[in-house]
Amino acid sequence: MALKRRSFNLLKSSVISSFSRSLAGNRFESKYSTYSPIQLYEQKVSSGKLQHDSHQHDVMLLLDELALQVQTYQPQKQSLFSQMFSRKDIPEAPKSFYLYGGVGTGKTMLMDLFYSAVQTSKKQRVHFNAFMSDVHKKIHAVKSTVPKQVNVRKYESFDPIPPVADLLANKCSLLCFDEFQVTDIADAMILKRLFTELFDRGIIVVATSNRPPDDLYKNGLQRVNFLPFIDILKSRANVIDLDSGKDYRQLRTSADQFYFLTSDADVDSRLDELFIFLTKTSKEKPSPITLQFLGRELKLRKACGPVLDTTFKEMCEQPLSANDYLEICKHFDTIRLVVSAAAIPSQLFENDVDIREKTEEKLKEGSILMDDLGLEQNSESHKSLSIITGEEKLFAMDRCISRLVEMRSTEYWQKSSRNGHQLQYNE
Repeated sequence: MALKRRSFNLLKSSVISSFSRSLAGNRFESKYSTYSPIQLYEQKVSSGKLQHDSHQHDVMLLLDELALQVQTYQPQKQSLFSQMFSRKDIPEAPKSFYLYGGVGTGKTMLMDLFYSAVQTSKKQRVHFNAFMSDVHKKIHAVKSTVPKQVNVRKYESFDPIPPVADLLANKCSLLCFDEFQVTDIADAMILKRLFTELFDRGIIVVATSNRPPDDLYKNGLQRVNFLPFIDILKSRANVIDLDSGKDYRQLRTSADQFYFLTSDADVDSRLDELFIFLTKTSKEKPSPITLQFLGRELKLRKACGPVLDTTFKEMCEQPLSANDYLEICKHFDTIRLVVSAAAIPSQLFENDVDIREKTEEKLKEGSILMDDLGLEQNSESHKSLSIITGEEKLFAMDRCISRLVEMRSTEYWQKSSRNGHQLQYNE
């Protein structure tokens, strides 16, 4: 059957920015929406972009109320006076929200509609891994500013969390987290202290997660020390289950699929032309590049300006962490990754994936974070710095499959046009 040639848009992938970088600009922060969150949701339903979901609608009404509260909310800055006397006269912050559910249930979509509509300049929408990575960097920076000449006991007892919380509170009063999950012991040990300080400073949090609060960091090392954070989260946030049993990404029709079609037998050459097309305006030449961060190096075989040309082996067959992928996204806004497979995504994963030990490079990175947090490192905790159970692996598998399906949709590619990155390519 002859393949019909068609014209289509190549849209640059959205970038997951670190907290510090994305404060300078965020794809949802270019301007305020003239509509409320519930109006934006109902518009998408009316236009056919969303299916009506009564539970989503009810949650959107709650977020609509929060948006109105945020509009007039001014967090009270901490002062010596307020710390010395009762805080009962200080107005309480609007209650935060924690939305959880399975993959494709609309958690992120609802949060993004809320975020785009809420009328405040002091807001930040960030992936949770990027946020924690930035927090660890800030902790390390704050600790490094403490004079080494001070009494050793005072230095060891110095808590860097309050100064870091001050830095964050000065930047925003509304924090929206996507993919809230805890798999790292260094993150687990810090969350209770960090979020207590953030909530005390009046910061409002809206978070999405695949897990209910009670299942966060499940089976993790020293989890007993993490449990107080769960109590704080449940007391400070409205916890809402969005699990409808539907994966809306999987329900997209085949007519909405996005394909690269060619009648050329040499498909690899045609795909290589895409890289040439994407980099034709760059003054640089394609070459290897080494990214340096957190005291380590990440070598990539081919890049040109903001475009990375990579392989599945380079991205997935070496021990890379979330921080590695975040660093890649900070440097590149387009990633060309061609993958061949013998089956559809849902048939590529095994249900009994084994837990692999982290490499020495990952352990070294974790050791720095543990030192900054003042956590004792025994051999057991050192080896298991990042704990991902088999159950969580299955969760990650479902999420990955759902995302791959979403990436085939036209709507996914059109999202990037909000950044102004749209390239025309005729095939």
